[in-house]
Amino acid sequence: MSNPIQLSRDQQRQTDLKQLHRRQRDRYSLLKATYDLADGRAGRPGQSIAELARHADLDLETARHASGHLKHEGLLTGLDGQLAITHQGVIEVETTIEFPEVRTKHFARTVIQNYFHGAVGVAQSGADARATVTQQSQE
Repeated sequence: MSNPIQLSRDQQRQTDLKQLHRRQRDRYSLLKATYDLADGRAGRPGQSIAELARHADLDLETARHASGHLKHEGLLTGLDGQLAITHQGVIEVETTIEFPEVRTKHFARTVIQNYFHGAVGVAQSGADARATVTQQSQE
């Protein structure tokens, strides 16, 4: 029989991990939006936080929290609501594009893979159609 305290800790860890990955996903979405709008070049004029939030499909409050973290990490820079990607930010995004299966300093492998590849599933039709989908994660 399972120890209820251990089960609770395991459940809490899973909850914490999901929240962490959600925050990382939001941060990555904002960083990638900034990269895209700057054509992958640091030093380009900044974009408004509202424009970046729209491009990243984030609400404004989430985008503000994500931008604060990314600025603290040196991946974004900006003043007066205008954000620009730094050289380190460009390197981070390009590393995730080139090596999506590898964890970076700032983003878990699953965050990167889910951003680029999304969920795995099957759509099929027909009375005799069959499919088996197997997805494995080593994290």
